[in-house]
Amino acid sequence: MIETPEWLPFELDPATGRLTWLRMREADYRAASFLDQRMLPPKSEFRHSDWPALPADARRDADYIFHIGNVGSTLISRLLGELPSVFALREPLLLRTASEGQFETLAALFSRTFRPGQRAMVKATSFTSEIADRLVRPGSRALFLYATPAHYLENILAGENSWQTLQALSTARLGRLQSRCPGLEADLAAMHDGLKSALGWACEMTSLERAASALPPGAVLWLDFDLFLTDPIHHLTAIAAHFGHPVAPDQARAICEGPLMRRYSKALEYEYSPELRREILADARQRHGPAIRAELTRIAASARFVDGRISNPHSTVKNNLQLDDQAAYQASSQLMLQAMLAHEDFRNFAFPVAILPPLMTRYTPNMRYGAHADAAYLQLGAQPLRSDLSCTIFLGDPAAYEGGALTIHLGTRSLSFRGAPGSAIVYPSDRLHEVAPVTKGERFVAITFIQSRIADPLQRETLYELNEVAALEGLKMDKENFARLQLVQANLLRRWGDTP
Repeated sequence: MIETPEWLPFELDPATGRLTWLRMREADYRAASFLDQRMLPPKSEFRHSDWPALPADARRDADYIFHIGNVGSTLISRLLGELPSVFALREPLLLRTASEGQFETLAALFSRTFRPGQRAMVKATSFTSEIADRLVRPGSRALFLYATPAHYLENILAGENSWQTLQALSTARLGRLQSRCPGLEADLAAMHDGLKSALGWACEMTSLERAASALPPGAVLWLDFDLFLTDPIHHLTAIAAHFGHPVAPDQARAICEGPLMRRYSKALEYEYSPELRREILADARQRHGPAIRAELTRIAASARFVDGRISNPHSTVKNNLQLDDQAAYQASSQLMLQAMLAHEDFRNFAFPVAILPPLMTRYTPNMRYGAHADAAYLQLGAQPLRSDLSCTIFLGDPAAYEGGALTIHLGTRSLSFRGAPGSAIVYPSDRLHEVAPVTKGERFVAITFIQSRIADPLQRETLYELNEVAALEGLKMDKENFARLQLVQANLLRRWGDTP
């Protein structure tokens, strides 16, 4: 049994130390999304043995795919499994329960292949990244899949299954994150789902980063799954090359244009596609917007607001109220920061490097903020933040007050705004702007400041326009010309951008 993958080491009984083996054909591995109880056929054939002792010279060259969850790892595994030289295994149950003293044996058991020309590639469960550096043997390689915080949160909040997984894993994730961040305190019971999702992202990303730092240089390839979806053929070729599997362009194209890219990888009977993923993420942004605004209103209703001049005592034009409640500030600013970073248009326009936590403010009748320029630098923790862009986030319904328009003076032109709840205006910090007197009701907004990677506003706008052209027209362009456009974009960012 120990010489062939025809017998999968399936499950270890912790009480007896006995190992259960499951008989598998190569086609069974190919079909299975999970090598656990979910894939057991009605008439499974099992055998049992003691924990095996494998010789020191047994093959231990399996490669691995680790990930943060909900980032297309099953799809990538299936695409690579189309290569004749790859034997793909997905989420073996034993990896979730492995303990010290078992890693050498597991490395050998999961390196077995059906044919001499094959090499095993194990796609692990997300939380097994905690032991990634002990599974990846010398000479083996790994792919680390992730998503940006915004896309990760949108994906988690978009579906019932991912929401249930979030609830089930949050306690364990907090414990794992606290083991890497001593002194970190968090109350899961007080967290909304957005914060729990952010916690999950931080936990899984720091786990991958720790593993990567322990592995040899060149052993790990990092890949943003949404970047993969922009050009699957190119990225599949690069991934295969990282693992030592040369792929001809026609072969990569045939795989990526085949049925796998149009099916849900964990259940192939369902349709799925990059276009559908984008629609789902956009829908999640829209659906959870009202809940975020309602939570901000609830926080503000019970929080303390004081004279806004507490933060600018020498101002003669400032007359408003601002939040002065540390717990409410922390909770509300986290909600707004997540919403800002989740918005693709904001990220593409602002090129944010650092954002001051947004501060909620109120204007009651006769309050106003006369024409003023924002400070060039503000303090963000121990570091100064250069205010390249200012942002007003509208939280209250404009029908709830009269007056109170935000006016931005742009040379000889002036633009005025009274935004809908949840909308925001981002404008240059070096321009005079003001808030007209509120004559009735209450104006409820938040303000924040952004340090952009592109300090010069003309350069920032130029790069934004180029990026928009690439996004709108790139897939219609000749591939060679599109590659040249991407080169120009990257070189301008290198030339104009601050060092990250």
